[in-house]
Amino acid sequence: MAGASIAKIAKFYSNFINPGDLCFDVGANIGDRTAALLQVGARVVAFEPQPACVQKLKKRFSAKVAVVQTALGSTVGTAKLQLTRASTIASMNQNWINKVKERRFKKYNWNKEIVVPVTYLDKMILFYGEPKFIKIDVEGFELEVLKGLYSSVEHVAFEFTPEVIEIAAGCVARLNSLNSNYIFNYSEGESMILALEKWVDAEKMIDLLERTKGSPIFGDVYAKLRG
Repeated sequence: MAGASIAKIAKFYSNFINPGDLCFDVGANIGDRTAALLQVGARVVAFEPQPACVQKLKKRFSAKVAVVQTALGSTVGTAKLQLTRASTIASMNQNWINKVKERRFKKYNWNKEIVVPVTYLDKMILFYGEPKFIKIDVEGFELEVLKGLYSSVEHVAFEFTPEVIEIAAGCVARLNSLNSNYIFNYSEGESMILALEKWVDAEKMIDLLERTKGSPIFGDVYAKLRG
């Protein structure tokens, strides 16, 4: 599960953000995407529910980043987070776990769970301010995160996986319901390269996502407000 270099991610993110912009890293893990955002010059709020990852984030970034030990979802409460030996694939979605265990992550067992606090994006926006960019990587919980968003943030990125492509399709539909001016693109894997020459509307993006079902293609969808 090796990823792109921080420098490569930062160069890619510079297409969306400028120095001084506020960004949310939802599902920050140990902070590689946060580090890339900082390299661009952004101000970052990192959301991460795993206690061990939170400790690493605080040690890695000190006072440079606001680290919030919580998951994000559609409301305030608590939820069960299922853990495996790789912190990057902890999940609050049992269906996602069941699907990815069939093939891609068949060597992993989610044999531990912890109860974590949950809050929602709009509440965090009221507290920290409206971000220019939100990155969401929460292993099958992306749609629940976006159900807690009621404002039109300029740029949003979220993971898609072919095993449960309906989640990513739902995220596209959710953003489109918030603002029909959203247009979409995607990158495969950790390429940090947009796959489409021209950004497309929600209907076209959903069609493209549904074509990946059953394939090995995964990556990130990027949404931006046109204009």
